[in-house]
Amino acid sequence: MQSRRLNGLILVVGIAAFIYILFTLSFEGAQFSCEVCQEYRGRTDCRTASGATEAEATRTAIDTACGLLSGGDRTLNLQCIDTKPRSVTCE
Repeated sequence: MQSRRLNGLILVVGIAAFIYILFTLSFEGAQFSCEVCQEYRGRTDCRTASGATEAEATRTAIDTACGLLSGGDRTLNLQCIDTKPRSVTCE
């Protein structure tokens, strides 16, 4: 009976440690946050992303916005990425 409780406790502690490590690594190095409004084919989408550098955060936000604006089409996505954003605001 005690063995089950001990195993359960070890499992709970292990899961909590895993979640803590995952959370910590996810936000480590994210020093910049940028909102990009991308306009493509008459539609506009604004997305926010974080990154270790301003350029990385901007690029991620552009990629995310263009993925939605292109509807998943690879050619349209690349054309959208090559289009200058309507606005970029970073903190």
